[in-house]
Amino acid sequence: GKATVNGIAVVNERSCIAWDWKGCTVCVDECPQDAIALDEQGRPLVDDALCDGCGLCELICPSSSLRSYGGGRSEAKGIVVVAKERERA
Repeated sequence: GKATVNGIAVVNERSCIAWDWKGCTVCVDECPQDAIALDEQGRPLVDDALCDGCGLCELICPSSSLRSYGGGRSEAKGIVVVAKERERA
């Protein structure tokens, strides 16, 4: 069966490079579930139904290293996996 979904990827709009400057597609290109797509503005959107919370996008997101040159909070990733709300029966 499918692995238990323990989280869901969420785009951090304040840190995401594509949200500000466009052109970054790292998470879209690398998602093994094809759960991330670009909207008309070239910003990543996560499909909750496809995301399995594996965390690869968070791992490879380059925003923290790129933004650290600007003196911002260097730990901020543009996409992070957060605990999924338990489905209410």
